[in-house]
Amino acid sequence: MTQVCTCCRKDFFKPELHQTQIHSESVGPENFEIIKDFVTALVDRVTVGRNATRIGLVLYSLEVRLEFGLNKYTTQQDVKQAIRKMQYMGEGTYTGTAIRKATQEGFSGARTGVRKVAIVLTDGQADKREAVKLDIVVREAHAANIEMYAIGIVNTSDPTQAEFLRELNLIASDPDREHMYLIDDFNTLPGAFIAVLFCIVSDPSQNRAAWEEALSLWILHTSEQQC
Repeated sequence: MTQVCTCCRKDFFKPELHQTQIHSESVGPENFEIIKDFVTALVDRVTVGRNATRIGLVLYSLEVRLEFGLNKYTTQQDVKQAIRKMQYMGEGTYTGTAIRKATQEGFSGARTGVRKVAIVLTDGQADKREAVKLDIVVREAHAANIEMYAIGIVNTSDPTQAEFLRELNLIASDPDREHMYLIDDFNTLPGAFIAVLFCIVSDPSQNRAAWEEALSLWILHTSEQQC
C-alpha cells in the first residue's frame, strides 16, 4: 500500500499504458468533469491504434454500462470525443458488477500475449445491495490474467474505512505495496496515476514494445454518496 502526496511530478509519466477501472461513490458532477479532464490528458500521452494501445471504457453506478470497447476507436481524437460525451450517472456503487463486465466484455477481443492491466479508483466500499460478490469477481479477473491496481480516496473520519481498505486490498494484485494507492481528495488524483504508471513501466520484465501493444479499459463510477 502506498500513500500518494502532491509532490509526485508529471515527468515521471511514461507513454506506455495500462487498463484502468475508476470507481467513486461520491464523485459528484463537478469531480466527474475533473476525472474526464484527467483521463483525456492521459489519452494524449498514449499511442492509440489497432496495433498499439487500444482503449475501452465502462461507466457505472447502480447501472453498469460499457461505453465503448477496445475495438471501437483507433485514434486519440475519437477516444477523447467519446470521453467528453460521457454522461454523469446516479446513485450506487456496484463495483463487483463493473469488474465482472470489464472481465467478461471489456477485454473481449484482447490480443494474445498482450499485458492486461486494470486500475480501480474508488472512494467507498461496494454497495451492500449488490447481488454480485466482490471477492468472486476479483478472483475471476485475476484468473483472466488481468493485473489489478486500486486507488482509494480515503476519509479517515468515516467509520467504514476499515472495510473499505479491506476491499482495496482484495482488488489489488500482489504485492499490495505496488498495486494499492491511497489519496485524500480528487486534487491528488494526477499524482496517484503518475505513481501507478511509474510503477508499471518500471517493471523490468516489461519492455517498450510490449507496452506499445497494451490494452486499456477504463471503468468510471459516477454517483453521489447517499446519506
